[in-house]
Amino acid sequence: MGIVERVRSLAEKNGHTIASVERELGFGQGSIRNWNKAAPSADKLYKVAKLFNVSMEYILTGEGQAAEKDADAIRGISDDALKVGCLWDGLDEAGKAIILGDIYRRAEAMTMASDALTGEQLRAAK
Repeated sequence: MGIVERVRSLAEKNGHTIASVERELGFGQGSIRNWNKAAPSADKLYKVAKLFNVSMEYILTGEGQAAEKDADAIRGISDDALKVGCLWDGLDEAGKAIILGDIYRRAEAMTMASDALTGEQLRAAK
């Protein structure tokens, strides 16, 4: 699937046509269809990606952030979680191992504290 077909597919999934996308983004009529002949400018590609909440890579190659599934998943994630994910992606394998070890140790300690508290609450309720 080429760029124009991917944009058409995204448009249809979101209740648009290529012509309506062009109008909404202030592009000249037929400019998206011309992307089969000449590569789009970065600013136009960015505007289309932003409109459909996908990556520019997805529009160009069909890889990377997929349209509906990834966008729906991301909508439910907090800004802090997205920041952590971006930081995580920047770590090497050793850094990831250190962070994971710390997370597991803290989670285990919190679980044990929670279990102890629950036991105390059960005894107090009797």
